[in-house]
Amino acid sequence: MGAVIYLLLVGILQTISLIVIFQQLSQIKLTIMEKLALLVDMFVAYFCIGNGVVLTFIPLLYYFCFRHRLSSKVHLVFFYCIYSVTFFSLAGNLLTSIVALLLDNNSVSLLLVMPLPILMNALVLKIFQPDFTFLRNNYYQVKKSFLVGINVLIFLICITQVGSYLWEKRTGGIGVLRYVITLLFILIIIVLMYYLNLKIRLLNKQQVEMLREQQLLQLLQYTKQVEDLYNEIRGIRHDFVNIIKSFGSAIQTNNMEHVEKIYNSTLRKLGGELQENKYDLINLSRVNVSSVKSILSTKFIEALQKKIEIKLEVVEPLDELYIEELDYIRILSIFLDNAIEESEKLKNPEITIAIIVDAKIEQQELIIENRTDGRKINLNLIYKKGYSSKSKQGGLGLSNVREILRKYDNVDISTEYEQGIFTQKLAIRKV
Repeated sequence: MGAVIYLLLVGILQTISLIVIFQQLSQIKLTIMEKLALLVDMFVAYFCIGNGVVLTFIPLLYYFCFRHRLSSKVHLVFFYCIYSVTFFSLAGNLLTSIVALLLDNNSVSLLLVMPLPILMNALVLKIFQPDFTFLRNNYYQVKKSFLVGINVLIFLICITQVGSYLWEKRTGGIGVLRYVITLLFILIIIVLMYYLNLKIRLLNKQQVEMLREQQLLQLLQYTKQVEDLYNEIRGIRHDFVNIIKSFGSAIQTNNMEHVEKIYNSTLRKLGGELQENKYDLINLSRVNVSSVKSILSTKFIEALQKKIEIKLEVVEPLDELYIEELDYIRILSIFLDNAIEESEKLKNPEITIAIIVDAKIEQQELIIENRTDGRKINLNLIYKKGYSSKSKQGGLGLSNVREILRKYDNVDISTEYEQGIFTQKLAIRKV
């Protein structure tokens, strides 16, 4: 009876260690049913294949990632699974081996060291601080070859470790070689984590540099457009002065026919020109976040060039962002790209952009509306990867938006589709 209870405790503690290590790495919160499934697998697989039980965790954890909507990020998901299982196995093996060597397989001591792999993994992550959130959010923009290489190496380590278990069981022991192999593998895992951290930092730096170059180019385009608008306004001002002079002469001579002619031929046309949406670009002067101004100006100019009627409303100054700048401009770019692509197909395209800043309640809103061709759009599917319905109003872009917003508790996103008008609203509260 005592042996059964001890075995139960060992299985429970080992399962807890694996779950925590996986959650530390992937930031995925497993459900109670998923945790129970791992516990059942621990006992069933152990009695069926013995020490090879660790290999059965890999497909199970992969399935859990699929349930948590990460199946498209194959190489990253496999890294989460293979690293968690391998580190759990190596650290647990090393610690129990040391206890067995020093304390002669003391049962209580073995139970006490079983949660220690959690602390070891936490220490590794604390030292190297790999930004897995960046890798997860930018998965589709980075080359996967470095992840593939790391995954292959860790998988080989895992297979070799399991093989050493089976060899030890068959031969009765491999002596000090077991400790050397385990320690060597742990060191290799740590080196790989260090390399992964350097690679992620490099990718992050490259993306920031690329965004800066794009931002500079966009600001140059914005500056040129503003200069063109300024020159147009100067020309209109010159025409307006001449019109006023003509009005003065006609009024002095009481020539109302001439006044009417001037109004119909020039002043009415001038008023129409001043109502053109291209002058909304001046509203960007209230956007004081340079990266956001760059994206807005670029997309605004792109829409004008494609003969799309576009309106921009910025009533209060936007001086700061309540989420990370990179995340905000990525979401803004996705929304605007979708709206422009949809509008290109229409006879009377129209896009409205509104940025609302409420200083009293410390909340910002981003609202983007665009006309569609009136077809049916399933709002329950648009945030799923691959959805398109002959349009880019959904699919990979919006699935990325949801992935970006997963880490924020201060953001609400809503989507509306009524009478052929597609609306995206992003409300961001200050924290």
